[in-house]
Amino acid sequence: MPPTPPPTEGEAHLARYRNFAWLMDESIRLPFGFRVGLDSIVGLIPGAGDVVLCTMGTYALFVAYRLGAPGAVLARMLGNLGVDTILGAIPLVGDLFDAGFKANTRNQRLLEAWLAQPHRTTTRSRWIFIAGFMVLLLMVGLSLWLAWTIVSLLLTWLRTGSGPA
Repeated sequence: MPPTPPPTEGEAHLARYRNFAWLMDESIRLPFGFRVGLDSIVGLIPGAGDVVLCTMGTYALFVAYRLGAPGAVLARMLGNLGVDTILGAIPLVGDLFDAGFKANTRNQRLLEAWLAQPHRTTTRSRWIFIAGFMVLLLMVGLSLWLAWTIVSLLLTWLRTGSGPA
């Protein structure tokens, strides 16, 4: 039987990323069967922990880029990191969210799904990205409307001199 060829550079990066995702999200087994990783522990450090973890999580983007993943898949992976970082920064609730969301494992599965079925994963990622972008626009629009309403009410209150009853 001929020897197996050495893994390509992309395969080596993917194997390292699988190990990284496991270490960050699944490496510690809790007594009741739930698994967490270093992400959940480092995330307990207020503010800085989430920034460090987000920076480390960008390794997934590097691996996906090296493997030739399309922009829609990269954007979805970046979205996973963004959600994990932003919601994970909320004290206590964010730490619980981090333990369940597992952005690195999500990105690993997304990358492997793209490698197995590139067209299907790219199309789905594109639609998820578009939906996420629309939700973001809606949230920004509602925030601007709410800010405008509050400022208008305050200005009206200041001009008339009569406060709320």
